[in-house]
Amino acid sequence: MGKKVYCLQPENTAVHFNSSIASQIELITHNQSMVIVKTHAGSAQLVARLIDFDPDPSILGTVGGNDTVLIIPKSVEEIDLCELAVRRRLGVF
Repeated sequence: MGKKVYCLQPENTAVHFNSSIASQIELITHNQSMVIVKTHAGSAQLVARLIDFDPDPSILGTVGGNDTVLIIPKSVEEIDLCELAVRRRLGVF
């Protein structure tokens, strides 16, 4: 008898979303070292995934919790550009 195996298919299609994702965002801000996106409860991992799927070169990576996404910039000297890239990606200005 064969083994049961769980396998995820690779993602090769673009993630599309409409402006409703902006309705999940409460705040986008930054300090000297990272950008923070505050979301409604349960939305942070989706938001992080949207940022990670097609990242801007100014973004090194994200960590999504329940209602907060931490975005790590590639360079802290360009933190303003990183926040702007996040705002553009999420459609929040």
